[in-house]
Amino acid sequence: MRRTTLLLLAAAAFQSVTAAQPAVSGLLTAAWSLDGRWSGVATDEKTGVIHALGDDRFAEIDVKGRIRHESRFPWNSEARLLRLATSPRLAFVTFSVWGGRRGVVGHGVRGERLWNYVVPDAPDDVWVSDVDGDKIDEVIIGYNGRGGVHVLDDQGRLRWTSASIANVWNVAAGDVLGLGTSQVVTVSGSHGLRIFNGIDGTAHHIGSLWPYANVVRARKIRAGDEAATIFAARNDRGVTTAVALSGSGDRKWSVDVGGSAHTAAVAPSRPWLALGTYEGDVHVIDAVSGQAIGLVSGQGFVEVGWAVDPPLLLVATGKALNAFRVGAN
Repeated sequence: MRRTTLLLLAAAAFQSVTAAQPAVSGLLTAAWSLDGRWSGVATDEKTGVIHALGDDRFAEIDVKGRIRHESRFPWNSEARLLRLATSPRLAFVTFSVWGGRRGVVGHGVRGERLWNYVVPDAPDDVWVSDVDGDKIDEVIIGYNGRGGVHVLDDQGRLRWTSASIANVWNVAAGDVLGLGTSQVVTVSGSHGLRIFNGIDGTAHHIGSLWPYANVVRARKIRAGDEAATIFAARNDRGVTTAVALSGSGDRKWSVDVGGSAHTAAVAPSRPWLALGTYEGDVHVIDAVSGQAIGLVSGQGFVEVGWAVDPPLLLVATGKALNAFRVGAN
């Protein structure tokens, strides 16, 4: 009985919802905070369920910060970041930046390992999206060093790879060329921003979009958009320059913010861009105009995401999962 009681108390401590006390400014206000070693977060845009990764567990969380379900995967406790596949079914992809031993791992909904993909190089970033139009999500991996970019099918099998770029720090996907199917978008230390055909990895030769960048995401931000917008960021001596670009390289806006950005997320239901920095700040920017919306400070090493409805900024800090409202929502 004593052992059972202790386990229940430990679980309650990990799951408890507490009042959020971060430093916020602009149009941001704290919504809730969930204690625990949450380091990865992603939202199923079809169902609105928030999924979080913390040490050796997955959790399903509702928009009020309450844990609905937990699954364990103790064999892979080195994973720190989480991506979701939703087509044709929900699955998880976990990895760690520069984590080479386990590589990139695919999981079922209960945390069970489905596959793992390991190569000599270490992953910098992973994205999940249907990039060949077959309504099944592929897994895009950007590698450090000379590993290039790899695209896997939903079973973890290599579809194509390109070694034409090195130090692929961030990867994304979206129909940035307005072709009706998504393209793979990458940024690297040696080759700037590149766009690849999602089916076979053919590079689109459209000139140099933007030199030297370390963060990229892509998304259609308005219902009538024919093509997705590329959001990229680069760091220079403690200042991040973020830009919004078309697939042809036309710059829509550019803005400088403090700190060195390493992660980003675009809200699925509002034109909002979140940039997380190594210094523990999260900048929220209007994705249409580039105007600052708000700032969250003192969050530690962060991973960012968005809840769908109501739209909430989600910040995983390694010590908590924090949620913030933007404006009146």
